[in-house]
Formats: sequence, C-alpha cells, structure tokens
Amino acid sequence: PLGLADIARYIKTSPSLLSHKFKAETGLSPMARLLQIRSEHARSLLLKGEKLKSIAALTGHSSEYHLSRNFKAVTGVSPARFRAVQSRLARPPPGR
Repeated sequence: PLGLADIARYIKTSPSLLSHKFKAETGLSPMARLLQIRSEHARSLLLKGEKLKSIAALTGHSSEYHLSRNFKAVTGVSPARFRAVQSRLARPPPGR
C-alpha cells in the first residue's frame, strides 16, 4: 500500500512536513483522511450488499476486524449496524 513516505518522496519533501502541511490545510492528519476515504468506500459497498471480507480487501484493510474497528471509529456505528439501519430505511412502511 501507498504510504506517507512514498507520497512525500514523490513530491520531494519529508513525511513530517507533508503531514504538518496536510493537517494545516485540511484539519486532519493524512491517516485520518485515509480512514475517512476508506470508510466512505466501505459504506457504498455495504449498501450494495458486498460481504465484509470482500469489503475489507477492497478498502485496504487487513481483515474484517480491522475494517469494523476503523469503520466504527469514523462513523460511530459498526458495519453490521450501518447495513441494518440502511436496510430498514430503504423498506417501505408497513401497509403501503
């Protein structure tokens, strides 16, 4: 996986300076932003019905556990809870 040092080397700066400038511009550390991006991607895959193991691999997580832990840290809910709530919201109300 691409890391901070790789990006810093590509733009010819130090990882530390890149991290400081990134945080000053975005308010987030590069890692926090990466976790946000991965969680956004995981969210879309959850809505499509993908399995957690597949989502973990597609979003750069080493395992389903790692995905679940990071997803909950970013969104406040587990992937299973997110999927359950979204599924409930997508169903038409009874009697319609």
